[in-house]
Amino acid sequence: MEWNETAIAMQRAAVRATERWGNKEVEALNRVYLAALLESAGYGAASIEELDRADRLFRSLPQGETITNLQLNARLRSAEAVASGPNARKAVDLLNSFTSLPEYSSLRDRMRIQQALGVALQQVGDFDGAAGHFHEAIRIQQQQVQSLSEPLRRLAVAEIAAESFRKLTQIQLLNAHDAAGAFRTWELYRNQPVATKAAESPVASVDDPASVSLTFAVLPAGVAVWLTTKEGSRGDVLSVPEVELERDVKTFHRLCASPSSNLVDLRSLAHKLHFELLAPYWARISKARRIVLQMDMWLSALPFRALIDDEGNYLGDRFAITMADRNGTAVGREAIRALSPNDRSLIVSVPTAGARAGLPFLKSAEAEASELASRLNHPVVLRGRDATIESVAREIPAAKLFHFAGHAWSNAGNAGLLLPTDPQSGEAYLSAPDIEAQDWSRCELAVLSACLTASGEERGPVNPQSLVRALLAAGVRRVIASRWSVDSDATHALMTSFYDELFAGASPVQALHQATARVRSMAAWSHPYYWAAFDVFGAQ
Repeated sequence: MEWNETAIAMQRAAVRATERWGNKEVEALNRVYLAALLESAGYGAASIEELDRADRLFRSLPQGETITNLQLNARLRSAEAVASGPNARKAVDLLNSFTSLPEYSSLRDRMRIQQALGVALQQVGDFDGAAGHFHEAIRIQQQQVQSLSEPLRRLAVAEIAAESFRKLTQIQLLNAHDAAGAFRTWELYRNQPVATKAAESPVASVDDPASVSLTFAVLPAGVAVWLTTKEGSRGDVLSVPEVELERDVKTFHRLCASPSSNLVDLRSLAHKLHFELLAPYWARISKARRIVLQMDMWLSALPFRALIDDEGNYLGDRFAITMADRNGTAVGREAIRALSPNDRSLIVSVPTAGARAGLPFLKSAEAEASELASRLNHPVVLRGRDATIESVAREIPAAKLFHFAGHAWSNAGNAGLLLPTDPQSGEAYLSAPDIEAQDWSRCELAVLSACLTASGEERGPVNPQSLVRALLAAGVRRVIASRWSVDSDATHALMTSFYDELFAGASPVQALHQATARVRSMAAWSHPYYWAAFDVFGAQ
């Protein structure tokens, strides 16, 4: 069974158990949760049935504020499910009736109502009406964002509004034929984790004539792409079906993430993906020296530098490639000061994960940290038991450079840097909530030399559990992170070369570009597994 089918089966068992016990309130809550699982698995009709049963259970209970709120939430969930189905018109009247209920006074509930109205109207072909409701959902979300000071809470609110942004972008691009407007909406969405005012939406611009920016968005109708150059921007939806493209990207990631994969198969798929993603824009891209990328969802798993052009060359051979964050298309507007050995630096070295079974001692990671410390004039090095959340919080406010060498943990985009085992809890890791509580505002560059540190990007640009998102939201200018479980020795060589270039005056983007080329030139490490996992994320 797939994981979603397994979750449904287990939740059905929970429903049956509470039904036998006669606990109607818990049974109703279990049915609401089961409905959510059914809807996510594509069983819309079954989801509505469970929500109706939950509603009847709530009505049979003694009424009070808590029961009323739970019942209204179940009704809203039911209306949301109907809105995306064949009876969408029926959902419009129901959703409109919710807007007058005093119980739905929270900004989050008002946003959900507007979003569901947009979905329903889009389902019946009223695209102008749908766009209006998506705009209103976004306006409400902006209002809520302004009231939040914590970056990760803003990220979480942005996740709720993701559907409105994606569907409004699609309507503007395909129905209103307004590619520029669609791009502004998409950039505003990407900007949400840090923006506090709607007026701060970015404007596409590339000031560097040697650079091009490519922005990809996974929309309900397919994958949209915008090419931005010094001359302006153009956008459209790729002709390749999304299902095929997603399958190819995930297969390519799997081939790149294994050093034993067949290189012939890998290179064949690398060329196919190059055609699928870049063919309409290749004439302009091929003239550039740098590509700035904004990826989305599963596209973020793509090691872009390992794609192969029509001449049989890796894109990493001819372009410096970087992953942009907010305002990512404003290429060349602001120079970032080069880092030097004189800058205050924090190095964390945790080559062992203590009691965690199956994780090896990383001899190369310890050597990597020691060599970097020897090249710096003002390093603070936290090793082993000294590397705690508290010690990082104490030292990071003064650091311009942060380097972590060790193990990382990742689960569906929820990631953390593994620290020595805590004697009380048994688990210790530096995660997104920890980073939010610390002062990273002076940090110019965070290098996460560990496995899977960029895995959270696959959940989209507003994932509040992503290490990359958390660091950027905390004020770090650039983050270097990996997409898969990396080889310790090759990563050591990559980082040595990277810092050679960085301290010689290169930018992090150029330094990583040169370092990957050097590792790739070594016969034992020519497979993309050894050199294509890491990318630079952040300000350009």
